[in-house]
Amino acid sequence: ILSSVASATYESGIDNLNSIIDQLSVELTSMRLNYNSITENIAIMQKEDAEGLSDSLAQQRIFGLTLTEIDSSLIIARNIINLSKVRIPDLAFNRGEYLTRLWDENLLIRGTENDEEINMLFREEILNNTVTPIAQEICGLYLQAFAKSEEFGSGSKYRDQIIAANHGVMGVLIDQYDEQIKLTVDRIDNYTAQYEVMLPQGEDAQSPDGLYPEEMGTLIQYQYDYFNIFTQDLILSFSSLMDTVITYELPRGFGEGIYDRMMQYVIDQHHKIKDYSVQAANHVEEYSVKYNETEDYIWDDAYRAFEDVLAYLGDYDLELLTEGIRLKTDHDMFGDAGVELMRIAVAENPGEFASSFGIEPERTSEVTSSNWRVWPEYISGFEAIGFSDDDWGSATLTAVPLGTDLGILDSLSASPIWHELIAVNDTIVDSTNGLPVEEEDDFLQMLDEEVETFNTLEEQQALELAESAWQFWIEGDEASVKRYFRREFYLSTKPTSSQIWITADDDFNLFINGIYIAADNRDEVDLDRVEVFDIGQYLVEGVNVIAIGVSDVDETKHGLVAGMIFESIADIGQQLDLIAEKEKERQRTLKEMSVAEPTATEMHRMRTIEKNKLR
Repeated sequence: ILSSVASATYESGIDNLNSIIDQLSVELTSMRLNYNSITENIAIMQKEDAEGLSDSLAQQRIFGLTLTEIDSSLIIARNIINLSKVRIPDLAFNRGEYLTRLWDENLLIRGTENDEEINMLFREEILNNTVTPIAQEICGLYLQAFAKSEEFGSGSKYRDQIIAANHGVMGVLIDQYDEQIKLTVDRIDNYTAQYEVMLPQGEDAQSPDGLYPEEMGTLIQYQYDYFNIFTQDLILSFSSLMDTVITYELPRGFGEGIYDRMMQYVIDQHHKIKDYSVQAANHVEEYSVKYNETEDYIWDDAYRAFEDVLAYLGDYDLELLTEGIRLKTDHDMFGDAGVELMRIAVAENPGEFASSFGIEPERTSEVTSSNWRVWPEYISGFEAIGFSDDDWGSATLTAVPLGTDLGILDSLSASPIWHELIAVNDTIVDSTNGLPVEEEDDFLQMLDEEVETFNTLEEQQALELAESAWQFWIEGDEASVKRYFRREFYLSTKPTSSQIWITADDDFNLFINGIYIAADNRDEVDLDRVEVFDIGQYLVEGVNVIAIGVSDVDETKHGLVAGMIFESIADIGQQLDLIAEKEKERQRTLKEMSVAEPTATEMHRMRTIEKNKLR
């Protein structure tokens, strides 16, 4: 506060001195005219030996002394102004230095609790709510000093010091959060190692802290959650510092080194998450095999614990990349690491990030149609890619009861399919497949005309339309009717993202490339319920297969409707290279443009910002 008052006093003094200089300059001009006039009169009087010469000479001497005093006062005033202009940046810089010293001396925050986790959470609370706001204040002071040094012509003296000090504050903040994150990493590694030792010993085994295996799985998940929270806290904290930085008009590339360090930190954390994901996947595979071999539920618990960890890590990584990209784009942060982060984000999550950098995916689709293959009996392995469905029949398009709205499936022109029977002309009047046409739960529809779908068909109605071809949707006498569908399709490149929308009456089991994806066995009216699943990770470049088993269990209508959308980016590597090169060229151009000295307008804006800060 005192430094701010001193700065304001110096600035007020400069304004007052400038006002005095203006007034003295006016007086000086007037007195010079008078002095010149007296000097001329004296010259005339000396020629004429006129009376009063001595008085005029005395008056001339007084005017001369006064002019000398005014000249001296102007010199003194300008010297004081120059000294004040030096002191103002000094004060601004010293404020940052003073607060930095206080900050450094008290920054090693340690809790006094015996519980390490409580101390870790205590430290995070202090970092978020005390250290970060102080760091913002310190950065603001240094940046004010930078603006002052530029405004008062001493930028060359302070610029390097201020930039270094500003970066020092940011670097210390990164280091403090990094220490916090490393504590969590150590806990993850230690607890995981302890868990691996405990599992073969059975459910009564205990960790050094007295925890049982079922508790250890949950504890490890908590540590991964802390790892994510603390990493996000660092990004948000650094972002708050950047919010302070962008308040000032600074040269392009200002702070490039420290900003690049932050971007690199995000990349390093991304690689750490990837390493943990591989580790978790290995645990899932190992423990699932152990469970299948022993049927001991301790291995089932372990398998499920790391299966959850694997899912969490996927979410954490996406959140990390999202916040890292936001930090780079919102604050236009320069440096090679930022460009590399952009490349990583788009390459690994193109569905999330590609469009943000001008890369638009191509979209294709695959829907249920008569091209799908169908069989009425289950055959083992029907869901696999190499399975031959040459002997299977083609699915037939079926009638969906009127009033059923299938949303996106309708927009994709997905057709309802089943394994239907076709009747022609008067064969419909008597029977089909041993069933009378009056069977209550049959659905029938003419193929060549758009007429209503009949739940039942009286003989007279059939006779009136006997010359038409019909398709039968026949439930039959069985309590449950099952059909098995397959469709092979080719993808020229692995999709960046893909989803399937599916509905069936009544139940279904969905497989992609032999991998079980999902099932529906709910009791509600299923054909009115469209479900959606992400399937991009199960698809490959080349031949793929979708396989669906459908069961009709409620002795009413039956059918399957499905549609898939694939988003792919051709030559994504080349496109990323072009975007990275454009970004680097943009940065080079902006840096070259920033070499010019700030304009008077820019200086005025800096001055306005500083005055607002003082208020």
